[in-house]
Amino acid sequence: MSPSTKPLKGFRDFFPEDLQIQRYIFDTWRKVCLLYGYEEYDGPVLENIELYVHSGADIGETGKDLYHFVDRGGRTVALRPEMTPTVGRMVADRSNNLVKPIRWFSIAQFFRAENPQRGRGREFYQLNCDIFGSDSILADTESLSLSLEIMKAFGATKDQFSLHISDRRFLSPVLLSITEETEIEKIRPLMRMIDASGKHDSGWFTEGLTEMGLKPDSVQACLDLLTGSLPELLVKYPQNPGLVHIEKLLEILTSQGYGDLVQFNPGITRGFDYYTGVVFEMFDKNPQNNRSMFGGGRYDDLLTIFGKPNLPAVGFAPGDITFQLFLEEWGLMPKFEGTSCQVLVTLFPLNQKDLRQKEFELAQQLRASGVAVEMIIDEIPLAKQLGIANKREIPYVCVIGPEEAQKGLVKIKTMANGEEISLNEKEALGHVLKLVSQT
Repeated sequence: MSPSTKPLKGFRDFFPEDLQIQRYIFDTWRKVCLLYGYEEYDGPVLENIELYVHSGADIGETGKDLYHFVDRGGRTVALRPEMTPTVGRMVADRSNNLVKPIRWFSIAQFFRAENPQRGRGREFYQLNCDIFGSDSILADTESLSLSLEIMKAFGATKDQFSLHISDRRFLSPVLLSITEETEIEKIRPLMRMIDASGKHDSGWFTEGLTEMGLKPDSVQACLDLLTGSLPELLVKYPQNPGLVHIEKLLEILTSQGYGDLVQFNPGITRGFDYYTGVVFEMFDKNPQNNRSMFGGGRYDDLLTIFGKPNLPAVGFAPGDITFQLFLEEWGLMPKFEGTSCQVLVTLFPLNQKDLRQKEFELAQQLRASGVAVEMIIDEIPLAKQLGIANKREIPYVCVIGPEEAQKGLVKIKTMANGEEISLNEKEALGHVLKLVSQT
């Protein structure tokens, strides 16, 4: 049986037109991060599986969502499913020598052995933005504002997205009180259920809490919690550190002009166990794609797994698949040209060496000036060569045929309107550069 021409389920081929889209998303991400003073880094795609087990990463029951295997050294290793454990390891390794706060970002590929669905694949790319070494509320607001500025950089408006925030320091003590538990580990399943509640109706949530063994009063208290406004909850829990923090965050963000883009949502918990403070998610408002696009939060205890002192940290990570869906659904994706090539230089019979040399020299002069040039390499009629330029959407064609060469000319054809002009070799170079600069 012949091998399939399709990639594995949940994986993607990136044809040139796909890479144009990916490059646009990545370049925009990178531009905003650099404007905020973040430095770019990367790490290995393969890590010891213990890194994910000890960090509290969301790897599924018994690590079933990891692509993992035993290497030749007898170590169980895994393809990275997320970046936070890796960047935590890297910072821990050099924490004493790094100037703080540390602002780092990466754009990297990840792998999860989960069931593919709309917006989720088994391989994907993420932007990861983190601040290490500051427990200031301004570090939280910067992380939130950076995530908002990334959305705005793509032309998105308040009618298309919103940022929902909460705080683990709010949820944890309230849920412990409601359930009459004393250990955080006992309420982890409840927090995960709250995190998923936005995808289901209240009946699903009520049934799930009842199956977990919660009493009717506790179930109702959880329902009231999810529908409570910030002012109402502040009256009920006036000393709650998470609620007080959220109130201050919203005040700062409003003063910075982000007030209509951010809202308190008590149902935001995030599934990762390493979060310790503020948590947030960016939501797409499109009715056809009404979902969380990405999220983040504060994780101050991660470095302790490496035997290092606590180092405050906050960050977030949007993925390329959900981001592309958002841009396409809202009509925010630019129209990309068929090729990045700007000029095509035609070919006349190879046995005319002097003629071919002139064509080559013109192409090299244009390339030296920063112009992308494709040269025809097969001996085909001129009409077919022009047809290639049309199909590839190459805007300009330079022709040096026997007649042009004899007169020392270059014919320049503008494909959009069919206009042609013949100039001497020196003038032709300048004219093409001018045309390309105006495209």
